Parts: sequence; C-alpha cells; structure tokens
Amino acid sequence: MEISKILQHTPSVSFLNLSFNSLSAHLAASILESSSRFPVLPRLSVLILIGTHVSWDSVWFLLRHCTTLQELHLSLNEFDVIDVAGIKNGMMSAASTQRHNNGGGPNGLILLPPVCNRSDSTDSGNGSSSEEDEGCSFPYLRRLIFDGNHVSSWEEISKLGSCFPSLRHLCLADCPISSIPENASRNFENLQSLNIANTSLKEMTDVSRLKKFPSLTDLRLQGIPFLSEMTAHERRQLVVALLPNVKKLNGGAPISHTEREDSERAFIRRFSQQECRPERYLELVTIHGELAPLVDIHLKPTTRVKVRICYGKSIVERSLSVYLTTNELKSTLESFVGVSSAKMRLFYVDSEMREVVGREEMRFPQKQLYSYNIQDDDEIHVELKTSVSISSAVA
Repeated sequence: MEISKILQHTPSVSFLNLSFNSLSAHLAASILESSSRFPVLPRLSVLILIGTHVSWDSVWFLLRHCTTLQELHLSLNEFDVIDVAGIKNGMMSAASTQRHNNGGGPNGLILLPPVCNRSDSTDSGNGSSSEEDEGCSFPYLRRLIFDGNHVSSWEEISKLGSCFPSLRHLCLADCPISSIPENASRNFENLQSLNIANTSLKEMTDVSRLKKFPSLTDLRLQGIPFLSEMTAHERRQLVVALLPNVKKLNGGAPISHTEREDSERAFIRRFSQQECRPERYLELVTIHGELAPLVDIHLKPTTRVKVRICYGKSIVERSLSVYLTTNELKSTLESFVGVSSAKMRLFYVDSEMREVVGREEMRFPQKQLYSYNIQDDDEIHVELKTSVSISSAVA
C-alpha cells in the first residue's frame, strides 16, 4: 500500500493530510495482502482524512498506530453511524499486523497505545454508551472535526464522547442532527467547544440542554431552523440568555456581564405574556424578578400626513409626503383646481392654532411641507392669483 510505504520513510511526521485520497478499502487487510508494514507514528499530532470514504475499521486501525494524536478530521465521509464495534476489529487487525511484521525491526513494530476503561480515566465522562464501549477508548485525542457527515441521532454522537473521553473540541457542522436529548452531556464532561452550525435542530429546548455540558464555554450555532425567523440581534440575545455557561458565541467577542444581563432581561420580557413559558424563564425571574414588556415607542419621524385641501366650496382629503416642496404640491393639485400651478396661491392652516395665527401663505417654492410643522388634520387653502378671474377658472 502506497501510504504505508511513504510513512515507513517518514516516521517522525507530525502533520498528515490524506484528504480526498481513496481509503475505502480495509486498511489492515490491504497491508497484510501486500506484505507491507505500517509503522507506528509516535509524533503524529494532526491527521486529516476529509472525503476519503475511510471505514471505521480503518479509522480505529490508524488510531492504534498514532499514539500521540491530538486532532482528527473525519469530515465528508458519509458516516451515518459510529461503528464502535469496529474498535475491537481494529485492535485485532493491529495485532495481526504486528504478528505479520514480527522481527521486522523498529519500523515494523506495532505499539498499541494503552486502552483505559472509563472508570479508570481521570478525564472520563459519566459512563460509556454501551458495554461494548468499555475499555475501548482513545484518551489522547483532544479535537475532532466531523463536519458534513450523515449522522442524525445524538445517540450516535454520544459514542464519539465514549471513544474520546478527553475530547475538548467537537465540530458537527452540516450534520442533520434533529434533536439534543436530556442526557446529551453524558460522555462529554471535558468538552469545551462545540460547533453545531447548519444542523436540523427545531426546538429551543434542544439548545437549552447544552447548558448541562459541564465544561462547555464556546459554541457555534448559525443556520438553525427555529432561529431563522429572528434577527441576528434577537438570535444572539436568546442563546446568551438560554446558556449561562457559554462565554463565546459564534466566534464573536466574549460575552460581557452587561450583554448577558441585557439578554436575560429581554428573555423575561419576551416570554412574560406567553402562557407556555420555557424552564429558563423561571430561573431568570428568580435572578431579575418579573419584568413588564417595554413600551413600543416609535421614534421615526412622520413621513406622510393626511390634510384637507380646500378650494372654494370643494374639500378633499389627501395623504401627502412631508418632503414635498410648495411647487411640487401645486403640481399635484392642478387636476383638482383645474388651472396650472403658476396661477395658484397656497395657504397653510394649523388646525390647532387657526384662531391664534390664522393662515400662513406658502410663498417659497422650494420650502418642504415638514418645515411648516404640518400635522394630520391640518388644512391647505388654494386661491387663484388676482390676475385670473373666477369665471376663467370655472371655465
């Protein structure tokens, strides 16, 4: 096998990227058939297997030879389950390869890393996901990138925590995970960073359960269906209020005390008028007390007003933009008055102050309506210039 031949000459490699090389064949079997040797890689810390269609048996086989691996990339491999049973197959394959290479020198020697029972590991979780998992874990791995695979059940994801009890960073972006169960934190006691962007979570309850992860402080959560109808500000406020353990969200600045308090208060106000309130609501009320919804005050300036246009005995109501100039207003009234704008005089009447100030002639052609402080129910009177006779206007 070409990969094993290359690695025999580079046993001190620390970073290995095999992305998009086909590794679909059973790795251990291929090595035995070709009578080649697969070396131990004692210094390898990063292994990237993106899009290789590698099998789980081959993954476990490789991990038994990478005794100090810190970071593993398994994205885009179309995994829909976590085949934990294959760990034992990987162990047996490694043992077979060791017997095959017996006497082959240091490069042919297979050194199996220690396998720790969950009960014996200081970095372990709350127990394994099955009896099958007992004694089959890789306590040295810290980062696992698992983006774009087909796993949809958290029960399967939990097996990763069982296999990697010291996991600090887990990336599950673009996996179709539909829910997070109540006991999701089991096997993830040491997880500090989680990426579940573009998953299929549908309920706020799913997100709220992440607060039970004892070490989780960094979360990425973009592209979640039930959050899609909110603004970016509303989404951030909601998640910050739901998860008191998270200190950094979506790669942004650390969440400050002020932002958290504002988000929690906004959460209380958001759900105070609803009959079905989330569990987090009651927790926050004990901290901040009951809060009434904020009064919705519209501070935007009025852009249109309804005024009465009076010409002789004719009166019509019009909705006018406050940004119209006097000349523009005259042009809009030509069809109503029946004469050109050049033959009109306009007078503004404040409906509340008419008895005090009377009418104000609108003399300036480019002066806009808002500068008159025009309001709803005010009036604009139209008169013809003295050079135009009433008879001609009627005609």
